[in-house]
This record gives sequence, structure tokens and C-alpha cells, in this order.
Amino acid sequence: MFKRMILSFLGILLVLAITANAVAQPNIPRQKIPAGLSPDVRQVVESLSSPDPIERAKAARRLDEMGTVPQSVIPFLVGMLSDDTLIDPLDENTFFMSSEYEVILKTSPARQAARTLINIGESAAEPLIAALKSSDWKSQSAAARILGSIESPRALAPLIAALKNQYWQVREQAAKALGDYNDSRAAEALIPVLNDKEWRVRKQAVQSMGDIEMPNSVAHIIKAMKDAVWQVREEAADALGDFEDPQSIKSLIEALKDQNKQVRAAAASTLGDIADTRALDPLIKLLKDDQWEVRETAAEALGDISDSSAIQSLSSGLKDGTWRVRKAAAEALGEIKDARAVSLLTPTLKDDVWRVRTAAVQALGEIENREAVGPLSRALKDEIWRVRLEAAEALGNIQDSGAVNPLIGTLKDDVWQVRRESVQALGDIEDRKAVGPLCRALKDEIWQVRSEAAEALGDIQDGGAVKSLIGVLKDSVWQVRLEVVQALGDIEDKAAVDPLCRALKDEIWQIRSEAVQALGDIEDASAVEPLIKALKDSNWRVRREAAEALGDIGDIRALNPLMQALKDENKDVRREAASALGEIKQ
Repeated sequence: MFKRMILSFLGILLVLAITANAVAQPNIPRQKIPAGLSPDVRQVVESLSSPDPIERAKAARRLDEMGTVPQSVIPFLVGMLSDDTLIDPLDENTFFMSSEYEVILKTSPARQAARTLINIGESAAEPLIAALKSSDWKSQSAAARILGSIESPRALAPLIAALKNQYWQVREQAAKALGDYNDSRAAEALIPVLNDKEWRVRKQAVQSMGDIEMPNSVAHIIKAMKDAVWQVREEAADALGDFEDPQSIKSLIEALKDQNKQVRAAAASTLGDIADTRALDPLIKLLKDDQWEVRETAAEALGDISDSSAIQSLSSGLKDGTWRVRKAAAEALGEIKDARAVSLLTPTLKDDVWRVRTAAVQALGEIENREAVGPLSRALKDEIWRVRLEAAEALGNIQDSGAVNPLIGTLKDDVWQVRRESVQALGDIEDRKAVGPLCRALKDEIWQVRSEAAEALGDIQDGGAVKSLIGVLKDSVWQVRLEVVQALGDIEDKAAVDPLCRALKDEIWQIRSEAVQALGDIEDASAVEPLIKALKDSNWRVRREAAEALGDIGDIRALNPLMQALKDENKDVRREAASALGEIKQ
């Protein structure tokens, strides 16, 4: 599909390039330029008729950059909407790349003018409405498209009238623009367009009716499922997904037998969105379609419905000859979350394609059954690091202590992302056997791993980690220090009080704030004096947290300082100080 889109895009550019040379540049006589414009604006308007298309495009963009565009200048921009001479992008590096293609995204004076008109908004509506009646179909089409982007209430009736334009390109853009209006009048006006002689217009009408989502449109879109052109039928199947109306189920199921694979796939996808169990058997049968794209979509749809009766059928998809289908089947089993799928997914962990193995690992993590711990532990040694990473995350989801030792082994993985995920998983499992290895991970060369290790130790809340955590309070990366402070607060060990008091002088206010909170959690009286000093911190959030912490500790030494805090410039600090005084006096 991606390759098809790129080839189509290249074809469009080729057609535009062929026709562009026949387009005359806008002719803007100097005597027609309005008087009263500033010299800068007048110079830009004159450039709109430059013989150089690049200069014309730059002038249109310059008007946008200048801010408010005078009303008298807008018609000149509208007059440029047929100037589709293709030029290279005005900005560098504006291109689309893939492994097979590099497509330069061309622009034109007309496109730059359109962008400016869209940004002008409602003020451009009347000149654009007038352009709907111009003699040039390109200007009419562009005006309709821009009016849809602006969503001007004044343009609704003119756009409806444009649905009867002699040019199909204009009718198509008018139908597209009406889709931007959440208005029943637009939906009603689009119904007759489903009989337009041009299939592109019919297709756009269907799409816009789906965008508007008026319930009475469903029956008409269902009729479009019988259109002679497959692109219209495909769009109708997609549009029905916007409504998720059960009355469309029968037509969508019938479309699963359409001669065109795109239509079958679209119908399957929409049935998955609606998630009606009546579609289960037809979708299961579609797993044997002769086109892999259809089989893939059928598997995805079964996952969306998430009914356990599809498990055995999806297991056959795990053996499909196309890896994308196997991947979709694995993902679907993960969405269904039935423990019976564990034994079916386990062999897929040895699939030749790593993306399939990754999907199987993720599915086992979503099922969260302890029977998957062994297979997932073995997946921690997969040759592809992304598989190992997902295996670590899955084991963290299952939270079984049987995964602790295998996860500890991955703390030495060559890829830091795997180490970080393993650390997080150990924190999720919260087994004290991991404390020692996690303390060693506090010295990892990658700060993200050290930060995650501190958080994990805070989750486990074992006092044996306090000494190691204190040693990291001077880490060069402030995010690590922040997690360490939070972890010490979670553990609530009094041995951390003095180091946390020193952290009140950290240059990062977030760390000072967390240190204050941690000291409030520990509730040790030796922290009172440092917390009193924190009432004068330069950051009001720190001062507020200090007031709250002093209230939690409840030491009478804080009374006078808290009374002074009632005069703080910040209302949140004053409010917290008053609350703390109330707690202490009780």
C-alpha cells in the first residue's frame, strides 16, 4: 500500500509538472494596487506578479509572515490560486524519504497563496466565495478547498451550490470542504452526490458524510457499498466505521466477499471497529483469503473484537506464509488476553522474522500469565535487542518472581535500552533479591539506566539500598539525583535524613522540592531546622512543600517560621503554612 501511495503521488506531481507550463502568471498592474498600503506591503504585492515563480511564491509567503494582511490585498492572493507552476520547496530539507524513494515535495505560488489565505481565515471568505464563480476551474477548486479549511459559516451555501459545478474537480473539492462542516445541511446536500457521474466525486461525498457522522447518512452509505467502482465501495466501508452502527453489519459482511481485495480489507477493518460478534465467523473464514493483506486485516479485526472463540483460528494465522499475517495474529491473541493462547504463542518466539517474535512477546506480556515466564525468559537472549527489550517489559507486566534471576542477567546487556527495561521490570516485580544488582546498576554508564535503577529501588522499598542511593546523590545528571531523592523518600529510612537535608541546597529546584517531600515522609525531627530554612527558598513550590513537611512533622519549633510564611508573596505557600499551623497546634 505504501509503495502504491508513493507511485500515485509521483504520478500527481508528473501531471502537475506537465500542465504547469501552460499556466499564466498573475498580472497585477501597478495602477490596480490599492493606495494607502505601506511601502513594504506594496513591494510584496508587486512581487506577486514577478516573472519568476519563486519570487511569486516567496511574496505570497511573505504576506503571511507579515501578520495582518490588508483586506484590499486578499483578492490578489485569491487571483494566484491558478498559478500552479511547480518549484522546489522554499524551505530546505522539505522532502519525503523511504528506503526506496526520495520524493521532493514541490510547491507552487498557488500553494503558498492558499496557505496564507487559510491563515487569514474568515476575512478571506468573501473573496474566496466569489472565486467559486470564476471562469477557471483550478481557482474554483482551490477556493473550495480553502473554504473548507477556514470553515466559514458564510461559505456553506455556496459550497453546496458548487456540488453542481460543471467541473468534477470543483465538485470533488466542494464535497471535501463540506466534510469539514459538522452540519446536517451539508450531509443532506451530499446525498444526491452519491449518484454523481464521476466516481472521484462520489468517493469524496462518502468520505465527507462519514466525517460529518449524521446518523441518517448510514443508509445512503450502505447503498454506496454497491457502487460499480471499487474505490467508492472501499470508502463506503471505511466511512461506516465512523458511525459504528450495527445496521451496517450485514452489508459489511457481504462486502467480505467483494471481488476487490481493498474492499474486503476495508470491510474487515470496519467490522473490527464495530466489534459485533456477528462478524466473528465471516472474519474467521477471511483468514483463508488468497490475499495476504486481507488475511492480515481479518486477524487485526478479530483482535479488535477480542472474543475467545477466535483463538484456535488465529493460531493458524501464526503459521501463515506471510510474516505480516503472523504478526497480526500474534497481536490479536494478545488483545484477546486468554491464557489458552500462551501455548500457541510460545513456538512463535522462534519465528524467523524478528517483528513476529516481538509481537508474540508483547502478546504474552498482555496476557500476563505466569506460564509465559519461562518462554519469555529465554527470549531475553534473542539476537535482536528489540525482542529482548519487549521480553523484559512483558516479564515486568506479569510480575512473577521466577523472572527475577533472568532479568538480573540482562543488566549486563550490551544495549542500554534493554538494561533500562530490565531494571524497570525488576522494580515492577518488587522482589528483594534484585536489590543488590539494582544497586550496582546505579553505577551504569548510561544515566537513564541509573535513573531507572533508583526508581526501581524506591518501588521495592528495602532499607538495604539506602547507602547505595545516598552515594548517587552527587550524580552529575540531575534527573538521576531527582529519582534518588524520590526513592529515599519512598523507603523512609532515617539514615537518609542528613543526605536529604544536604539535597535542599541542590541547584535544581525540582530536586529541592522532592527532598523536602521526602523529609516530610520520613518525619524525623532533625530535619526541622533545614526545612525552616527551606521556607525561604527562591522557588515558591519548594517553600510550599516545606510548609507541608513541617506540618507533617509537627514540631513546635516551626510555629514562628510558619507564622512568617503566612506573609509569603505566593498564595499557595500562605495556604499551606496556615494548614501546617493548624496541624501543629492540634
